[in-house]
Formats: sequence, structure tokens, C-alpha cells
Amino acid sequence: NITDVPFFMSMSSWTHGLNTALKQTYYENVAHILSDGYKREYTGKNNNLLLSKTQQLSITKIITDLNNNQKEPNLNRENELLFENNSDKDELVKAMDFSADVFIEDDDEITAIELKNIRPNSYEIPEEKLKILQGKAALSNEFTDKKINFYIGFPFDPTNAEAETGYDKQRFINSNINMNKYFAEEEVLLASELWDFLSG
Repeated sequence: NITDVPFFMSMSSWTHGLNTALKQTYYENVAHILSDGYKREYTGKNNNLLLSKTQQLSITKIITDLNNNQKEPNLNRENELLFENNSDKDELVKAMDFSADVFIEDDDEITAIELKNIRPNSYEIPEEKLKILQGKAALSNEFTDKKINFYIGFPFDPTNAEAETGYDKQRFINSNINMNKYFAEEEVLLASELWDFLSG
């Protein structure tokens, strides 16, 4: 019998948090080895990235439309709003702090991936979308001659019982509250798709 329920609950919560953190570090390390990428942080004094006012307004519009179910997530439309309506004459503002768990730079592209727990909380999903939109816009201003890709990645699909590396992306997205409201399938890398992508 449990004699101290509050202590048990706090220990259970702490253990769950530790377990999540250890798994996250493990997956990040494997991702770095496979891709030759690294963790990149644009936070605090390390954040010198800028957005144009037009990009900032576009991000606000994208998020508002998704919040209000006015639009479905659409990677091509969102990228067009972020990249093609940008003007050199725009006023620039500081981008919000963000990091990429995996950051890969080659001659033509920047690829950033945010690795997430397979069961993100519903409130995390719109926050991640905002961060990714801000990150893409800011990186496009920093690396003006490169294509910018920013994904959200999940190490495996808990909804797939057939094979450990298998996945059903639509089922997985639908199983997480708010994910299909904010993320298009093309923005999500899942299970073997993620690991194959990182392996080149």
C-alpha cells in the first residue's frame, strides 16, 4: 500500500520527466551521428536573427487562420507567404528565440529538425508551429542563398503495432490533439522516415 500519496505522485512525475529527458538526449545523439548535424540554438545573446515586418505579419496571419480553422495547414502556401512576399526595404525586427535539435547545412540547403516526444501535449503543438514559422523566416534572412527546410520529427510511431520501424503518418497525426490542425504531413518526419532522412 502507498502510505504517502503526494510523495508518490511527485516521484512519479519526476521519474516520467527524467525518462523523457534521457530518451530525448539519446535520440538527439543518434540523429547527430546519422546526419553529421548538430544542435543549434538561437537564444539569448546567440540570437542575432531578424524577421521582416512582412514576415512577422504573415506568421501572425498563418497562426490566426489555423487557430480559427479558417485554413488547413499547407506547407507550400505558408512558405510562399514567408519567403516570396519578403522585401529588402522592410523594417527588420528581432526573431523569437528558438533552437533546432538537428541542424544540417550543406551548399544549397539548411535543414532544421525539432525532435519531439511521441505524445506532445496539445498546447505544445501551436507553440511548435509558431517556433518553426519564425525559425524558417529568420533562417531565410540569415542564409539568403539557401533553401530552408524545418521539420518536426518523432522517433517512432506508437500507433503502429505491426513493425517497430513502421508508421502510418495520417493516423499518428490524427492521434495527437491539434496536430492535424497545425501541421501538414510534409512537415512531419516519423519513425523510419525520420531515420532514413537523417541517414541521407
